[in-house]
Formats: sequence, C-alpha cells, structure tokens
Amino acid sequence: MPNPASIPPNTRMHLSFDPLIQQICLRAQQLPETRDGADCNYSVADAVMSGIALFALKDPSLLAFQDRRIDVNMKNLFCIQQVPSDTQMREILDPLEPDLLRPMFNDVLRQLQRGKALESYAFVDGYCLLSMDGSGYYSSKNVHCGSCLEKKNSKTGAITYHHQMLAAAVVHPDLRQVIPLAPEAIIKQDGNNKNDCELGRQQASVGEDPR
Repeated sequence: MPNPASIPPNTRMHLSFDPLIQQICLRAQQLPETRDGADCNYSVADAVMSGIALFALKDPSLLAFQDRRIDVNMKNLFCIQQVPSDTQMREILDPLEPDLLRPMFNDVLRQLQRGKALESYAFVDGYCLLSMDGSGYYSSKNVHCGSCLEKKNSKTGAITYHHQMLAAAVVHPDLRQVIPLAPEAIIKQDGNNKNDCELGRQQASVGEDPR
C-alpha cells in the first residue's frame, strides 16, 4: 500500500501554473519604478517576469535567454509584453530591494495552504520538514557594492567581495517536489566588522543566542 505522503494532492485550478504565474505578475506590476521616465522603455514587471522565465526554463545565462526574446509562446506563458536585453534587465532589477519580492513567495504559499496542498508534506505529528542552506551567488575581487560581504585572506590581505543568502524549502522524503520559501540575504550590519554568518558562529560557540 503506497505511503499517503507519496500521493500528490489533487490538482486544483488555482494551484496550476497559469493562475500562480498570473498572481506573481500582479505583484510584479506593483513594484516601484526606480528609473527616470525617459528610460522606461521596458516595464519593471516585464523584467521581473523575464528573470523568472530565465530560471524556470533553466537557461545558463542572460545572454542565452536573449534568444527567446521573440518567442511568443514563452511571453504568453510568463505574462511578458517585451523581454528586455540582458543589460536592461540588470539596470531595472539591480536597484530593487530583495524584500520587495517576498510577497510573491507569500502569495504562492498562501494558495498552497488554502488548497490543502501542504498536508502531503506533513512528516511528524503534522509538522513539515524545512531544509535550509547558505548559498553564494556572486564573488569578485574587484567589482563590489556597499552591500557586499568581505572575506579577507589572512596571508595576502586580499579582499574577496561576495553575496550570500540563506535559502529554505519545505520538503518530504517521499515527494520529488519542494516548496521554496523567500530567501534571506546574509548581510553585514552597520558598525560591525563581521558578517551575519560569522556573528552567528561566534555567538553559538560561546552559548549565546545568535538572534
């Protein structure tokens, strides 16, 4: 007899791909505009949805994704009017604070809760498993910004600038699908010489609460 947790929930219309993408697009349309009016040839929503399409379709780079700029089916699938160039996508998306994207994750999770899709992920006593890990997504010895973390080589004194985040997902050992939650950026607090992750390790080693 199969494990009940291995049986996916019945497909519900509001949990299918199209309604969820449309909900995300509605949130993207509410994001603030950071450019001057003269430079707004592409909307913020189109840049955000293009970024989502890039990752969903597993293109290896922004340049590779540019081959899809005339793909009508892709545009319809991801609610995109115009696909910005790789340079324009960076210029539009870089000024946006990561926290502005958090409501998109919350909307999807709320829909899963309402549709009882999370019941299949219950593991012990009705609780779900949350898998977490830190991940780096940028590193350079030359190009950096004010939000970059810094790693100093103890021998040479050279500084490597990088960005990291804490990523988490709801998982179940009998299910192939995972439910990603909003990632949290690992930052260096103002006035501190150590990064968040370094402070956490240091305080944990002496029995302090890292919060």
